Amino acid sequence: MFAQIDVRGLLDSPFLKWLFNLQDLRFGKEVFLELQNPLQPWLLVLILAPVIFLVGLVYYKEAGSAGTLSKGVMAGMRLLVVLLALVIFMEPVVKSENTDLFRKVVLVMIDTSGSMSTVDKNLSDEEAKKIAEGLYNLQGEDVKKLKRLDYVKDFLTNPSIKFFERLEEKGTVKVVLFDSKIRYDEPKVFEQPGEGEERRKFKPEALAPVEAEGMETNVPGAVRDAIIKSGIESGVAGVIIISDGRTSGISPQDLKLNQTLAEKVIGKIVSEIDYPIYCVWVGTPEPPRNLMAKRIEGPVKSTKDSKINLDVYFRAEQYSGGEQVEVILERLDLDKKGGKWEAFDTKKVTLLPPEEGKTGREMKVRFEFKPKEKGRYQFRAKVELLDDEADPTDNMTKPPHRLDVTDRRIKVLYVEGTPRWEYRYLKNVLIRKKDEFVVWCLLLSADMEFPQEHTQGRYLDKNGNEKPIEPLKKFPDKEELMEFDVIIWGDVDPTITRYNMGPDTLANVREFVETGGAPEGSQAIGGGGLICILGENFFPRLYGEGNAGWELGKMLPFTIREPKTEFYKDRTESFKFKLTDSGRTSPLFMFKEDPQENERYWSSWKSEEHYGLPGSFWFWPIEEDPAQKQGAKVFVRHEKAKPEKAEEDAPTYALFFEKDYGKGIIFVSAIDDTWRWRYEYGDEPYFAPFWLRIVKRVAEHRFQSETRYLLDADRDVYVKGKHDINVEAKVLGENFQPIGLEEITVRYKRRGGESHDLILKRREGEDTGRYTGVIPGRDMETGDYEIWLEESATPHAESRVDDFFTVKLEDRESADRTADPTFLTALAAETGTCYKEAEGENGKVERLFPIYAIGEIPDKIEGGDVPVVVSVSNAPIWASWLFLLLILVFLCVEWIVRKSRKLI
Repeated sequence: MFAQIDVRGLLDSPFLKWLFNLQDLRFGKEVFLELQNPLQPWLLVLILAPVIFLVGLVYYKEAGSAGTLSKGVMAGMRLLVVLLALVIFMEPVVKSENTDLFRKVVLVMIDTSGSMSTVDKNLSDEEAKKIAEGLYNLQGEDVKKLKRLDYVKDFLTNPSIKFFERLEEKGTVKVVLFDSKIRYDEPKVFEQPGEGEERRKFKPEALAPVEAEGMETNVPGAVRDAIIKSGIESGVAGVIIISDGRTSGISPQDLKLNQTLAEKVIGKIVSEIDYPIYCVWVGTPEPPRNLMAKRIEGPVKSTKDSKINLDVYFRAEQYSGGEQVEVILERLDLDKKGGKWEAFDTKKVTLLPPEEGKTGREMKVRFEFKPKEKGRYQFRAKVELLDDEADPTDNMTKPPHRLDVTDRRIKVLYVEGTPRWEYRYLKNVLIRKKDEFVVWCLLLSADMEFPQEHTQGRYLDKNGNEKPIEPLKKFPDKEELMEFDVIIWGDVDPTITRYNMGPDTLANVREFVETGGAPEGSQAIGGGGLICILGENFFPRLYGEGNAGWELGKMLPFTIREPKTEFYKDRTESFKFKLTDSGRTSPLFMFKEDPQENERYWSSWKSEEHYGLPGSFWFWPIEEDPAQKQGAKVFVRHEKAKPEKAEEDAPTYALFFEKDYGKGIIFVSAIDDTWRWRYEYGDEPYFAPFWLRIVKRVAEHRFQSETRYLLDADRDVYVKGKHDINVEAKVLGENFQPIGLEEITVRYKRRGGESHDLILKRREGEDTGRYTGVIPGRDMETGDYEIWLEESATPHAESRVDDFFTVKLEDRESADRTADPTFLTALAAETGTCYKEAEGENGKVERLFPIYAIGEIPDKIEGGDVPVVVSVSNAPIWASWLFLLLILVFLCVEWIVRKSRKLI
């Protein structure tokens, strides 16, 4: 409402200076009156209207001899006092300003997000040729092998283009780097002019250390912050944005919000900014091709001469299928001093087309082998680097996969009541695998003179002595039992007394699983594995509470009750299987590489098509008890049968499940006819592999516990700043008992870096030899790390024990590296700064400035000077003598009129 009013001509008098309190004002080029706290017109009307009405009403009703003129004079004086109060509230000041001319600013914004490190191998030949013609330092290089930011820096520093030098002639150049952060005037590409020089000197080497390492970027947000919030809205000659336009780190639910932000940014720029914005776009919108090695899955412990499957997973993006690549498995022997990575095996793989509706597919390559020697090994996989790959740095799996191989075989005791079909086929499979197992069978229904079946050959006893494998003549006593790794318990009558079976037999089995026994001289402290194959006659019928088998029955995670008689009548139809979530993801139940195909195979037996697993005819109806089930994991259920009176959404009967019990593992099979899986196939590929996996699984605790030292980081890969590294160690003394220390020290280091100490403290309230500690993720640099426990850290470590992990940036930028011109094109179109280029018969078309045309931009920018206020001086006239005198005058006049009319 109140514009700046020039008052220089009215303030030449010393009296007026005194009256308006201007003695200390430093007069500049411009002197004007200004309200510091102006009120809007509508607010003034809102305040004055009721005041005028009330003052008029009060004096209108004033009694006495005053006439209309006298009342009007008094009312006017009161209104003038109110007006003066309002003027004082708005703080009128006399302001003096000095201005000077400064050069306009040219803002150069350079995208340094991770996507700018992309190598556009699918760049068109025409585009690549034009870029190659403008290169200087990288002249002769294949553009399709250069990172986006590398050739951008080359164009910016090309002495024949003189991009920055020509911009500096138009105005003061300020460089802004942006990704997840905005860094103003960094790097400093100019040095101050020397004596006698007018312009700053360009330093091309200042751009050399700039790398595309940003974890994410939001291009519209960066443009908004850099231009609108930079504090240099005025005095700008132009803005140049160099980017691939790719926005990352935006969740799907925020995409619409981000689009709205882009529209608002463009609208605000167009309405509030009067200088040109030139957008230079790099990259290609064509999705890049890439092969990315993901991980290796397989056992971490095994026995010598056992079959090992290591599955290498990698992802192929934007390949149509049919291309041939090599996958190389490399091995490092950790026990060999100065050991080096060596090629272990190689496989040729034909790439499959992308999954339906997706741009790529994850593939699996299986490497099968049998380790011939015990030892500690690491494996890594390398996928062949193809010429058109966008990222050559992600073709190796990280971190390495660890495999420890022991030289002893798994010792199995198979106890069965009668020679049912399940027993006949399963013991044959185990006995034939003599390179992995040493098996002793005990068939309790056989005559005492019957030669019990067993693995042929020799074995190493607990003292390392080689002995012949002889058939069992009785059930092992407690000490002998603890030397086994796995017990398979069939349909055994718990009341039988033959073969040295007695009251203590089941108690010894329970202790075998729960504690492992750990007899003197034994190194095995992990609990043993127990496989329970239920049957129709005794197990679990006689193992319920109050029965002879309760000592073992109470270990099972279900309630044992006698099923109804009708349950056994109808066996003319088989039933199918249904995998649970645990079963779908467990390698124990993986017969087909494709998860969906595997699930169909379990649930769809079609004999006429020779497809799927043959169904079963019998199962024991297990009643799951939540209290007993705690910690149990169900893998396979009945296709439809449920307990009576079960809720509609209640699960069907469990058929295969496992549970940790003490230090051991229990696996339960509620069916006894998996031997039917041999139909038309034989032992392979279903019956034998399934049971071999199960036996190895339940023996895991036994083998993992052979070492007194374990060191483990809870992840293989950590995201910098997002994950803390949780470390756990187990350290036991020579007697395999806790060492009693409150804390131990481990060391870790980044590859090529210095080592650091980490204190691990004993778990609170436990004395199990386990220690934990945390490395804060915010303190970690990206890279590969090793963490180890050695003799210098604790006197109880016999040799170095280690683990490996990787810290990396959050992979938001890698999720999609395609260049995206959408926002930049809309911005350039609205500001009228598109690059025009001839294109065939269609004449000239508008598009973004390509990097090879960046040299045309400096000529389009109009430089010059802009006036800038350099000094300001204010004098608050609302606190001057004038306002005090006026208030006194108005009040005195009103009082005199009132006195003269005898109103007081």
